[in-house]
Amino acid sequence: MKGTVSIHIPIEKEIVEKKIERGVKVRHVRKEKVPTKVAAQGAGYAFGELSLLERKPRAATVVCEEDSDFAVLDKEHFQQILSMN
Repeated sequence: MKGTVSIHIPIEKEIVEKKIERGVKVRHVRKEKVPTKVAAQGAGYAFGELSLLERKPRAATVVCEEDSDFAVLDKEHFQQILSMN
Protein backbone atom coordinates (compact mmCIF):
# COMPACT_ATOMS: atom_id res chain seq x y z
CA MET A 1 0.00 0.00 0.00
CA LYS A 2 1.12 3.52 -0.68
CA GLY A 3 -0.53 6.56 0.83
CA THR A 4 -2.44 7.44 3.97
CA VAL A 5 -5.98 6.50 4.96
CA SER A 6 -8.19 7.53 7.85
CA ILE A 7 -10.49 5.16 9.70
CA HIS A 8 -13.99 6.41 10.56
CA ILE A 9 -16.55 4.67 12.77
CA PRO A 10 -20.14 5.75 13.48
CA ILE A 11 -20.36 7.20 16.98
CA GLU A 12 -23.67 8.27 18.46
CA LYS A 13 -23.67 11.98 19.27
CA GLU A 14 -26.25 14.46 20.39
CA ILE A 15 -27.12 16.97 17.72
CA VAL A 16 -28.46 20.21 19.18
CA GLU A 17 -30.48 22.54 16.98
CA LYS A 18 -31.37 25.96 18.30
CA LYS A 19 -33.89 28.16 16.55
CA ILE A 20 -36.61 30.64 17.19
CA GLU A 21 -40.19 29.47 16.65
CA ARG A 22 -42.99 32.01 17.06
CA GLY A 23 -40.66 34.35 18.92
CA VAL A 24 -39.54 31.70 21.41
CA LYS A 25 -36.08 30.15 21.57
CA VAL A 26 -36.41 26.41 21.03
CA ARG A 27 -33.75 23.77 21.53
CA HIS A 28 -34.17 20.42 19.76
CA VAL A 29 -31.87 17.55 20.74
CA ARG A 30 -31.62 14.36 18.74
CA LYS A 31 -29.17 11.49 18.68
CA GLU A 32 -27.49 10.54 15.45
CA LYS A 33 -24.63 8.27 14.46
CA VAL A 34 -21.93 10.47 12.99
CA PRO A 35 -18.87 9.12 11.12
CA THR A 36 -15.94 10.04 13.37
CA LYS A 37 -12.25 9.77 12.52
CA VAL A 38 -10.58 7.47 15.03
CA ALA A 39 -7.24 6.67 13.39
CA ALA A 40 -4.94 7.29 10.44
CA GLN A 41 -2.79 4.57 8.88
CA GLY A 42 -0.06 4.37 6.29
CA ALA A 43 1.78 1.72 4.31
CA GLY A 44 1.62 -1.80 5.70
CA TYR A 45 -1.75 -1.45 7.41
CA ALA A 46 -4.54 -3.94 6.64
CA PHE A 47 -8.28 -3.41 6.92
CA GLY A 48 -11.49 -5.22 5.99
CA GLU A 49 -10.47 -8.55 7.51
CA LEU A 50 -13.40 -8.74 9.96
CA SER A 51 -15.84 -8.90 7.10
CA LEU A 52 -13.90 -11.77 5.55
CA LEU A 53 -13.30 -13.67 8.80
CA GLU A 54 -16.63 -13.32 10.56
CA ARG A 55 -19.12 -12.52 7.79
CA LYS A 56 -20.07 -9.34 9.59
CA PRO A 57 -20.91 -6.03 7.99
CA ARG A 58 -18.08 -3.55 7.93
CA ALA A 59 -17.47 -1.78 11.21
CA ALA A 60 -15.59 1.20 9.79
CA THR A 61 -15.20 3.33 6.71
CA VAL A 62 -11.75 3.90 5.24
CA VAL A 63 -11.14 7.25 3.52
CA CYS A 64 -8.07 8.03 1.41
CA GLU A 65 -6.31 11.11 2.74
CA GLU A 66 -4.00 11.20 -0.30
CA ASP A 67 -3.43 9.23 -3.49
CA SER A 68 -3.07 5.62 -2.41
CA ASP A 69 -2.29 2.18 -3.84
CA PHE A 70 -3.68 -1.01 -2.32
CA ALA A 71 -3.28 -4.76 -2.58
CA VAL A 72 -6.73 -6.35 -2.68
CA LEU A 73 -7.60 -9.92 -1.66
CA ASP A 74 -10.93 -11.60 -2.27
CA LYS A 75 -12.34 -13.98 0.33
CA GLU A 76 -11.05 -17.14 -1.37
CA HIS A 77 -7.44 -15.93 -1.56
CA PHE A 78 -7.58 -14.50 1.95
CA GLN A 79 -8.67 -17.89 3.33
CA GLN A 80 -5.95 -19.65 1.33
CA ILE A 81 -3.30 -17.42 2.90
CA LEU A 82 -4.67 -18.08 6.40
CA SER A 83 -4.66 -21.85 5.86
CA MET A 84 -0.93 -21.79 5.04
CA ASN A 85 -0.06 -21.48 8.76
